[in-house]
Amino acid sequence: MTLPPDRVPRRVLVPHAPVLVAGFREVLWLHPDGEIEALAPADARSRVERETPMLCHGPATARRLDMPGFPALDLLELFAFVHPARFCVPTPRGLAEALGLPAPASSPEACVTLATVARALLEKLAEEVDPEVRAIAEVMDRGGWLWGPAVLAALPAAEPSELRKAAGLRVWIGLDEWSEPAPAPPPGNQPVGPRRLARGWSSSSTRATWARMRRSSKRWGSR
Repeated sequence: MTLPPDRVPRRVLVPHAPVLVAGFREVLWLHPDGEIEALAPADARSRVERETPMLCHGPATARRLDMPGFPALDLLELFAFVHPARFCVPTPRGLAEALGLPAPASSPEACVTLATVARALLEKLAEEVDPEVRAIAEVMDRGGWLWGPAVLAALPAAEPSELRKAAGLRVWIGLDEWSEPAPAPPPGNQPVGPRRLARGWSSSSTRATWARMRRSSKRWGSR
């Protein structure tokens, strides 16, 4: 039996990267071949300078290793891209619970959980049909986002015409036009009452203007 092209499961390519879990008591490194290695903090610092690991919460991991930030495939970034504006506790357990996966009970299980989370998030992207998502991913990939290649590989291809229509990061395209200054009031007639008219004619400036007008009319009439 042959499935139609739109029913064939897409192949998700999880980055061939190690997984790093830095706890308060131990640092574990899950190799892509499945081996879990315990590292001293100094060894972990040296390792991340040579390889780009997959982890949860890069800034917190860097603090636990007592080092500045380093390039990493942060699963919190991928989660925020796949599920924008959705809350998640920034831990391996929090990611697992947010995705309905078994929660890890130990640091070694946390390593495996993060690898499972990566696959689950990329598989979710394979179901995405909105060209806006791919347009945003392409912009982020050009900007150097480390998840960019894996995300673009997981997303279905979009028609070039649909991509050209997609706003991507240009969110202002979908906004309605507006005017910054206040709109002008509608034209109309404002009646002038006798009391207001009397006040206007009694002012010295009005009398002077009327006098100049009379003198001008006389000069023009004598010509």
